[in-house]
Amino acid sequence: MLVLSRALVLLFCLLALPALAGGDRVALVIGAGAYLYAPTLPNTLNDAEAIAARLRETGTDVELLLDPTQARMEEALAAFAFRAETADLALIYYAGHGVEVAGVNWLVPTDANVRTVEDLTAQSVSLDQMLAAVGTSRLMGVVVLDACRNNPFPGLVAAAAPSSAPSGRPPHVDARPHRTRRARRPGGAPL
Repeated sequence: MLVLSRALVLLFCLLALPALAGGDRVALVIGAGAYLYAPTLPNTLNDAEAIAARLRETGTDVELLLDPTQARMEEALAAFAFRAETADLALIYYAGHGVEVAGVNWLVPTDANVRTVEDLTAQSVSLDQMLAAVGTSRLMGVVVLDACRNNPFPGLVAAAAPSSAPSGRPPHVDARPHRTRRARRPGGAPL
């Protein structure tokens, strides 16, 4: 996974950064591995540190966030969204647990104690929040997910309230790997 992550960032840098030379570039790099209530992920911190170092080599202003709690992750994301408004390029890299519920991807902070879908949505950060943060940049916003999607909360589906999904069924929890590319603006091309 580390080789793929580094290759993606390197490819991104080679393609995008020369076009943005002289422009402001900001990145929020998050590595979550020491989970309190979910299986630990031993490589995420090393991956995040390596990505942050590589981005710094390109002249990107990087904030590195390791093993964030929910409060710290939300605080850093809000501050990053503000910084992204004046940047030509805004990039978020996340390595940690991720879960998809009912079509929404959730990125799990290290202090999340998830027993139900409601816990997941209240204690995690959505991919949509990250996309909104990078979407304020002047030219380009990128989110790179290096998320472990093997559902670290096996009781999540069983604990879901039947009323939380259409037709009384529990929400679908999807832990399969995905490759999602979305255009930043309507009519735009995804990376």
